[in-house]
Amino acid sequence: MPSSDLFRAIADRDRPDFSERGLPDDFDLT
Repeated sequence: MPSSDLFRAIADRDRPDFSERGLPDDFDLT
């Protein structure tokens, strides 16, 4: 995975609507 995609995923995680995607608020990509 390109690092740019990783950073984008982290940015998406920090968005207010992230919890609406069915993932816990403390979801960690690592």
